[in-house]
Amino acid sequence: MACPICKKKNKIFSIKVKDFEYNIYRHAVYIQCKSCKSIYRKHPKKIEKSIYTKTKYLPLKGNIIYNFLKNIYAEHEKNKISKSLSYNFFHKQRIILDIACGKGFLIEKFSKNRNLLCYGTDMHIQTMKKENVNFIKSSFDNIKLIKKIKPDLIIINNFIEHMENPRNINKIIFQMKRNSYLFIITPDANSCARKKFSVCWSGYHSPRHKTIFNQKSIKKIITKYKNVNLEQSKIYDPFSNFISISNFMKQVSLKSIIFDIFKIPFFLFFIFTDFSNKNRILLKVRRN
Repeated sequence: MACPICKKKNKIFSIKVKDFEYNIYRHAVYIQCKSCKSIYRKHPKKIEKSIYTKTKYLPLKGNIIYNFLKNIYAEHEKNKISKSLSYNFFHKQRIILDIACGKGFLIEKFSKNRNLLCYGTDMHIQTMKKENVNFIKSSFDNIKLIKKIKPDLIIINNFIEHMENPRNINKIIFQMKRNSYLFIITPDANSCARKKFSVCWSGYHSPRHKTIFNQKSIKKIITKYKNVNLEQSKIYDPFSNFISISNFMKQVSLKSIIFDIFKIPFFLFFIFTDFSNKNRILLKVRRN
């Protein structure tokens, strides 16, 4: 199977990664491309329909702990995006679209600013208005909707890694109006966390994540339009490291190797020291 980013077949490694979060007896095979260093999943088509059920999948279902942590982190994400824009961007009336918004934690943070007209789209939400957010049940590539609402800011947060063909992002970029922005947040395949946690790394989110980018390879999926500028930075997500530790503990319980338990204090220390390295990519796309 060729890399979906650079179409090369040479690989650095191929590993089986368990579905630690939902069904530990299920797994997918992940390959790292030798050319662009992206990591991509082989296609387990038999399970594709069962991995996003509303009754089990936390981003759709939620629970008290998940909702609490996501609500905290959404404020951090909002601040990172805001700081990447000009000081007066939010002082004018703006339209914001959060694509594949899940339960809407991030877009609801932006909606507290009454200068903003906010939209959130997802295939798994009901079309409704909640305070200052218009939620619309829609696929990510609803170009007609983008053309209709003409957003000043589009956010795609933790979704591009789920896409079968991430180059479809270009359909969205092509429809962006002048002087508008697109922000993409996604796990970093080159993060220290991936190297420390190995198969237990939460960034695999096996088998749901199909392509895991690094800072170089994510640029390769963006068509080089003359009037499009790209800027990158990194963002830190401590909760993803906690999930990695949880995955590791499940792995230890299966292997029954007591010595491995002594690695857990090291991983807890790593969560805090990883702050300087950061573990997620923040890509800003501007349409001039």
